[in-house]
Amino acid sequence: QRTADLKEGNNRLSEEIAQRMVAQNALQEAASTDYLTRLMNRRAILDHLSYEFLHNDRNQTVLTVLLLDLDHFKRINDNYGHDAGDNVLIETAVRMKSMLRTPDMVARWGGEEFLIVLPSTPLEGALLAAEKIRSRIADTPFYINGQALRITASLGVAQSVAGGSVENLLTRVDKALYAAKTHGRDRVEVARVVAFGELARRVAPDAIHHAAAFDGGARGDRVGPAEHVRVLVRAQELGGLVDQALHQRAVPGPDRHVGDRVAGSGDVRALREPTAAHV
Repeated sequence: QRTADLKEGNNRLSEEIAQRMVAQNALQEAASTDYLTRLMNRRAILDHLSYEFLHNDRNQTVLTVLLLDLDHFKRINDNYGHDAGDNVLIETAVRMKSMLRTPDMVARWGGEEFLIVLPSTPLEGALLAAEKIRSRIADTPFYINGQALRITASLGVAQSVAGGSVENLLTRVDKALYAAKTHGRDRVEVARVVAFGELARRVAPDAIHHAAAFDGGARGDRVGPAEHVRVLVRAQELGGLVDQALHQRAVPGPDRHVGDRVAGSGDVRALREPTAAHV
């Protein structure tokens, strides 16, 4: 009888431990998951971003972040109701998740903003991913009460640099998103680590020349979109060298953020082609 009692007690204890573990896991998931979209929440992705930032810095690789904002989202809530707005957020989350790789992370950053972390991804691959996401949202209608509605998104892109920080990276991508919103929306803007000041002019005259050509292309001149990406990547690399030099010498630098237009409203269709860098 004593053996049977001990066995029953052990079974009850095991069952209680299992129930507590399930409850603990549920609490942990609730604390790290956005209740509406079921994506990671702001707190959870900040923890992951800090880890990835240290990992990439230790291995001398780069990571890139995207910050996406749905354009004129308030109009959806005002015209169709908050339930319709919630459905748009859920559908946006589904579309983004379907386009990302396994190691990539996406979270609801707040409101209608989403943060995407692309580990071990250089700028060129991130630009391709950002344009694919922008295009998927803009070109595929959302349906609200049986009515097809075209919704667009603006994105900022920022790549990590040696000697930087998570806070600096988030500040730069936020400024890039702001530039995308102020320059017309439905576009991708890349954050730069250094402005085209006098020091940058001495280090990267070719980047300045091609950046001017890029602006000309925006006015209608024929400039190849693939060249735009190569120029931006090259300018980012050169800007990173300047940024490191300023950091090492403790010299106050110029404003280290300039947003450059990459794509919008279908301006750069070549960016949609997948590459080995990011598919």
